[in-house]
Amino acid sequence: MGIYLFNRLCYIALMFFGFVLNSYSQLDINHYLQEGRKNLENGEYVEAIKRFNDIILIRPNQHLAWYLRGISKLQLGDNIGAESDFTNTIRIHPGFSDAYYYRGITEVEKQNYYEALKDINESIALNPLSADYYAGRGYIKFIVNDTIGALCDLDTAIKIDSKHYKAYFNRSLIKTYQKKYKEALEDCNKAIQINSFSLDALIERGRIKSLNNDTEGAMEDLQFVLKKDSLNILAYYLLAINHHQKKEYDKALTYYNKVISLNPINALCYFNRAVLRSETKSYKEALNDYSEAIKINPKNILAYYNRGIVRVMVKDYKGAVKDFSSAIELYPELSDAYLNRSSARLYLNDQAGAFEDKKKADILMKKSSLLSENNDSLSKAKLLEFRSDFTSINFETGKIQYKDYQISTFPVYSICIKTDDSLTTTTNIIFAIDQLNDKNKIGLKVELTNIKKNISNEIIENGISKLDSMNKNELENCDNYLWKSILYNQVQNYNNAIESINLSIKNCSTNFLLYFMKGNLHFQIGDLLNSFGGQDELMLAVDNNMSTTKASNDDYYKQAISNYTTSILLNPEFCYTYFNRAYVEAINNDITGALNDYSHCLAIDNSFSAAYYNRGLIFIYVQDLANGCKDMSKAGELGIKEAYRVLYKYCN
Repeated sequence: MGIYLFNRLCYIALMFFGFVLNSYSQLDINHYLQEGRKNLENGEYVEAIKRFNDIILIRPNQHLAWYLRGISKLQLGDNIGAESDFTNTIRIHPGFSDAYYYRGITEVEKQNYYEALKDINESIALNPLSADYYAGRGYIKFIVNDTIGALCDLDTAIKIDSKHYKAYFNRSLIKTYQKKYKEALEDCNKAIQINSFSLDALIERGRIKSLNNDTEGAMEDLQFVLKKDSLNILAYYLLAINHHQKKEYDKALTYYNKVISLNPINALCYFNRAVLRSETKSYKEALNDYSEAIKINPKNILAYYNRGIVRVMVKDYKGAVKDFSSAIELYPELSDAYLNRSSARLYLNDQAGAFEDKKKADILMKKSSLLSENNDSLSKAKLLEFRSDFTSINFETGKIQYKDYQISTFPVYSICIKTDDSLTTTTNIIFAIDQLNDKNKIGLKVELTNIKKNISNEIIENGISKLDSMNKNELENCDNYLWKSILYNQVQNYNNAIESINLSIKNCSTNFLLYFMKGNLHFQIGDLLNSFGGQDELMLAVDNNMSTTKASNDDYYKQAISNYTTSILLNPEFCYTYFNRAYVEAINNDITGALNDYSHCLAIDNSFSAAYYNRGLIFIYVQDLANGCKDMSKAGELGIKEAYRVLYKYCN
């Protein structure tokens, strides 16, 4: 049997690799580049990445494939992956100026502005007549407070190309910052004249008009934007601000609500809605909104400070002291926080603490604290950084549009009945599963998948009846008991599933797949118990190792890990067992074990996208953003669209 299996492996491997080589040797690189470009132009970024992956696999020195894949990743917010691809482009083609330019853009996203300037300076040295490069460098110089240099670069861009939309647009931003609203409006109008489809410029013109007290003109521009794009978050937000400043609270609240419905992690919108609710004396709702803003951004100084003020209003003085203390911890120069904490401590009869706070506030007020110069909460909010809150993401097509922000790991892989129209969800050839399908006598097929599928009870019952009708010798075959266990598991009959798998193990104790399956069964029972509150009242276990009538979900998780360990000892090359054990270890708070097992899994199969994704989430959970974002970038590159949601939220 061993020799037969080895020969069969060799035969399939030769056929498989022969097919790959023949297919790729005939791959038309130019055609794939053209198709990838079409995907990119149509906003189908994930599909574009797949095209460029195919080219890079067989032509690793094709610099255009690296470059265009980098552009696709940049569009999805994967700055880490994009930077890596642009670096590879430069390695292959050191004279490719666009690669330096766009690598500079990734540095801007990471706020490494001086590194960005180095790259864009290099792109200008290679191509000194590109208006794009000067417009980009001008924007970065503006960010680092080199306003004169910024305007000089933007003027140069316009001299090179008198119809350069971005140069006019960026110059309007600088003029707005300088409060030269007339000049800013002229530049913004010019940008709109050049690119009448630019909603960004229309939004900016609305903002300029609002700052110049032309509220009606601002609203007209913003409403026009919404006619063209009914999901434009920034337009709704700026309309809310305009109505809020006019004290038209009902209209402002409607627009704030719309922003939050489109982007539930917009901390600034929660903050400003809380300000509105505080101003209208809806204190309970205001507290909830400040808490939501803090949950999204735990370093939001003013959310703590303002929540403290509201807590004083509702006479929660202990809570107020705690909030003012949090604000002070984040910004020790905030004199208002000391002053208000002093008042709250007086209500709590803490005379000594109140005196010390008042003394500290007096000292700081003489220094004229930056944040205490303006008591308007809406103005204070502008001191905070919420740059990415208004980006929209749609993962259905590979574009970026938030629908929710619930993020979860990919679940365990299990052996399940395969329906006729289903596709095998794993990309690797799994010989143990193939062998199981070859030997079965009941006319069904199985696959390894982590996607739940509904199989009719009739199919399950027919399969079990066929197995039961076999003579004793045939039924006692370990594969047939395994089939029976798979069928029982499909309908969550865990008692019979475990009984069948134990009988299978009794006959074939060295089959790693049996322990893999048994581990899955114990995990599923533990998961079920967890949903019921963690205690087994249903007497699910018939396993000799768990013979008590009651067992906790933790006991089942431990049994699952034990069985996975046995399976790994019998076959250390089956990466899915490491994946499953890692998943259960993570649930059991064994973070180190989970990280190690996902790493083992990836050492066996370095293209296992779900393992990169899950490991990346754990790294992010333990605040190792460098490794977490790197894993997410790889998961996205390998086709997991959800990875870009995580990259957007945690890595930019």
